[in-house]
Amino acid sequence: MTMKPQHTRRLLLGGLALALLAALAYVSLRTGPLAPVQVQTTPVGKGRVSPEIFGIGQVEAQRSWMVGPTVAGRVRAVQVDVGETVRPGQPLAE
Repeated sequence: MTMKPQHTRRLLLGGLALALLAALAYVSLRTGPLAPVQVQTTPVGKGRVSPEIFGIGQVEAQRSWMVGPTVAGRVRAVQVDVGETVRPGQPLAE
């Protein structure tokens, strides 16, 4: 019994689609956010503990506000520093 050309074509296209899907899954699992992460381990032992740590990161604010003047003029003094906590209604500059 011989296979019809349409049936052969469907099997071939299905196999090709399956191979393409498998290749895509392999590449996406080897690179990108799902890729394995390289780690370095050290055996436990006695030693000095350094109180310092260094890292590079990104900070994202929970809330942000657009601040602008309500009158025209010049700023003579800024009354808060960067990163300082402020209260509602607290003057920021004069």
